[in-house]
Parts: sequence; C-alpha cells; structure tokens
Amino acid sequence: MVKPLCDEASSLLFLNDGSFPAKQFLHDFLLTHTTAPVQLADMTTWLSDEQTPSDYYQNNHNTEFSLTMIVFYNASLVGMLLASLPYGHLLVEANTGRHLSLVQTQVLKDARLRYTLTTYLPFKPGTDRFCVQTLNPLEAMTRQHLVQDRFPSFHGHVLHLASWTDNFPVMFFDDFTTNTTVAGLGLIILTEIGSIMNFTYTVQYNPPDYHWGDFINGTWMGMAGQLVRREKDLIINTFSVLYERMAVMDFSVVIFSDSFSAVLKMPKPEARWAAVVYPFTEKMWVALVISLALITLFFHLFITNSPTSVYTHRADVLSTMVWLMRSIVKQGFSSIPNISGCRPFLICWWLATLVLSTSYVSNLIAFITVPGQPNKIRTLKELVESHHPLYIADYGSFIPSYMATSNDPLYLKMSQKLNYLLEYSDIIDQVYQSEAAFLEGTNYIEFLNIPFEYY
Repeated sequence: MVKPLCDEASSLLFLNDGSFPAKQFLHDFLLTHTTAPVQLADMTTWLSDEQTPSDYYQNNHNTEFSLTMIVFYNASLVGMLLASLPYGHLLVEANTGRHLSLVQTQVLKDARLRYTLTTYLPFKPGTDRFCVQTLNPLEAMTRQHLVQDRFPSFHGHVLHLASWTDNFPVMFFDDFTTNTTVAGLGLIILTEIGSIMNFTYTVQYNPPDYHWGDFINGTWMGMAGQLVRREKDLIINTFSVLYERMAVMDFSVVIFSDSFSAVLKMPKPEARWAAVVYPFTEKMWVALVISLALITLFFHLFITNSPTSVYTHRADVLSTMVWLMRSIVKQGFSSIPNISGCRPFLICWWLATLVLSTSYVSNLIAFITVPGQPNKIRTLKELVESHHPLYIADYGSFIPSYMATSNDPLYLKMSQKLNYLLEYSDIIDQVYQSEAAFLEGTNYIEFLNIPFEYY
C-alpha cells in the first residue's frame, strides 16, 4: 500500500512504539525493499534519553520530499512521549505542516489488519475537518492519496496579523493626517494571496509592548512574542532571519531585502571668502612660513653690514621680509644689494617663489572653478573613530544586541557608542543640532523624509 508513496520520498524515518501491529507494519514494509534510505527509531527510548525527532534526522531529511512516519498502537505511550517534547505538544507543532495524515492500524477478529487514514483540515468549517478513509492494504497508494494537501483553501478564515504599521515600505499609514489607511508592499502581497486562498486578515497598528521582536531575559517580545505565544497567526513586517528566531517560528522565502545605514548631516561647505588658503594644505602653509622666516633672518644678517644704499632699512628684519616677499607676489626690483654672493642667492630664491606663486594661482583658479567638497565619513571605522555620537530608535531591534555580542571589535565599539531614543523626531533633532549619526534601515530612512541634506 505505501510502497509507491515511499518510493517517491527522498528519505524515510519511521518512529514506532514497539507494539505488535507497529512491528508487523514495519516488517511488511521492509520486505518491499524500497530504494529510499530508511531510518528506524524506537519511541520508547525517547522518554529515557530525552531525544527529539530532529535527533534522528540525517543528511537532508525533513526536506519537501522526505517522509516521516510515527507508527504506534499504544496511545498512552505516545501521549507521554508527546508531553515530554520541547516547544509544547508535538501535534500542535506538526499541525502547521502542509502535509499531515494519521494512519491507524486495527486488528480484526480474524487477525487481519485494517488501516484507516485520517486527515485534519483545520480551516474547513463544521464537522468536515476530519476526513476519514478506509485503506485497502492491497491497493497501491500514491503520495497524492495518502499525504493530502491540508490547506487547499482557508475557507474564509480570518488571520490575525502581529504587525507594526510603521514599517515602510512593507506596512505604513498612507495618510499622515488621520493615520487610518494602512498600505504597503506586504499588504498588497497578502491581499493577493488571500484572494486565491480565500482568507481575510486583521491588522494590528503596533505591538502592545512596543517591541519589534527581540529576545530579552528568556522571553520573546513584540511581534515575535505574539507569534510564539500563538496570540497572532502571521507576521508580514520585515523580519531579519536570525538563528534564534528560526528555532521558534517558520520563515517564508525572502521576498524583500534591506540594509542598515548610518545617516549624518551634510557637512557645511567651506566659506568662499577663505578660498585664499585652500590651494595649499595646512602643512604646506606652515612650511612656507618657517622657510620664509629662516631665509629672511639669513638674508638680513647677510646684508646688514653692506654699505650699499639700495637697501636702506638694514636693521629692520620686517622690512627685509617684505622686500623678499615682493618676488612671491611677482613684483620687480629696481636694484639689489651690491654684496658678493647676493645674486646667486636671490636667483635661487626667485626661482623658488616663481614655482610657489604659479602653483598657488593654478590651484586657486581650479578651486574657484570647481569648489571642493567637505570631507565625508565613508566607512564604519571612520564613524566609530569620529566625534559624532550614534543614535538608534529604541523599538526592540536586534541590531544593538547583535553588535554587543559580536566578535568583530568594530561592532563592539559601535555598541559602546550607541545612544537610545524613543521618538524619531528627537533623533532627527540630535542629528541636526549635534551632528550625530542615526542608525536605521535604508528604505525607512528615505521614508522619514528628513528635513535637511544628509548622506
């Protein structure tokens, strides 16, 4: 009966309670020599060894084409087993599966075995939720007959969303005046699926505890907590796929991806009137001033005792500096001191000033033509080492705990730099007034429409 079904499976796991009917079933099955790999497990060992079905999973078992069977006759033993499993009752957990059937074995008076197949359709109305069939052991059963789709339709069921309407572009208020019309990508997708699967839904504006879905002191908070406690049915908000979350909830395929960005106010451009100092760097200006002072002192001592009348202020060092600077601003000389060795010295000085003045004028023209942009922070390392404080909205995001427990020293430093505020308006004020950085999802930052230029 089940051989064709098992032949279609990629792997098989049989859990049995050690009863005679269960062993008889396994004996008959193993005689069929199915081609799929088979794993056998005795459920009686679970109570003593505290094992779970996942302990028996090997390789790629539990995939879409794998088949797990619990073969039992002793209902009380199975009840004790299910009560000992973690995360609540196994049947409750398994009830969320798309394919789930119960095959019951009964021993008739003439020692023959009779099989009944029960499929529970949770969303079907009335007494039709239990679909019971009597199976013929001699009739070959396919996967479609034995493992039926339990959710072909939701029959008008109402799903209750664990949601937060402040989550652009997945879910947000379309009107900012009354905050009554909810729109978003997630609702569009869910509405389309509901029209096909015949269900509707209710929207929750925000979780009661105003947490997104973090794990605090052993308790799931926010939307994740509502789903884990089965207060709600579904989450369609953006939810990062984390290992801890995957242990307590099922994720769909990824339909939307986002990143986190740090926002800073655009630095003010340099004042236009200060363009006279832009062509050279600070180190270059310092080197020029020191060089001019040393050359002035040397030249002044060099010509102090000269009897020439060309240079009248022989004892004035400042006048010597002004006279030497005439070549920097391209002013000529009517005469020079009549001292041996003065001309070679001045030729070298004039050549140097010619190069400096030409470079300065060229850089100045280039700056005026294409104004220079202020320096911006480009990397997380630059942000951590900068004076800018870092803010994040305190709504229960996983980012703070992730950075605080990360092995990356850069994230640890960012965690120590984090400041928390409840309102986005307060964070934006801090970004504007104190040049702070704001950490948030990239798409949501654009949705906030921050009233100043940022990068």
